[in-house]
Amino acid sequence: MDDLIFELADEEIPRDRLALLLDHFSKLSDERESWRVMYPLAEVLLLLTCATICSCDDFDEITTWGESHLPFLRRFSEFHFGIPSQRWLRDLVNRIDPILFGQCFESWIAALSPGRHDLIAIDGKTSRRTGDKRKGLKALHTLSAYATNARLTLAQLSVPEKTRSCPQQWCSSACGGHRNCR
Repeated sequence: MDDLIFELADEEIPRDRLALLLDHFSKLSDERESWRVMYPLAEVLLLLTCATICSCDDFDEITTWGESHLPFLRRFSEFHFGIPSQRWLRDLVNRIDPILFGQCFESWIAALSPGRHDLIAIDGKTSRRTGDKRKGLKALHTLSAYATNARLTLAQLSVPEKTRSCPQQWCSSACGGHRNCR
């Protein structure tokens, strides 16, 4: 990932944030044979991060966003072969260890905004008209963990029933066992 090429010297803040992103995600290993790599992992991480920040929810949207913003992305890296297809992105992301990726993401967010995750809110919602008593289906209940100061949703989970307590196994993974999560 160290071979990422920065082309514009007058954009220190984006370059610093990109360097920080790559530093925190450097723990992710790229098991591909280096001579066959068309899309370096650093470029893919840049694409995924930027597109996700811009509200892209799936790989089709990420690919479309990348194609329409390729000149912007090339300010930070070559993207010699352009933007990978949505199928290729899905395959690569599925190879990444999700636990390690989550740890890298958490450390990157913490470094971007030190001290901003002081309070994590747990919120439950029940979706109306999702149950069917005749079929024995209960309404859909969703729990969300939200870092209030960072304005960031950390995790969401569908739960079988409405409850006033956070599931312990989920709470420890979503909030990292945060002291305020009870």
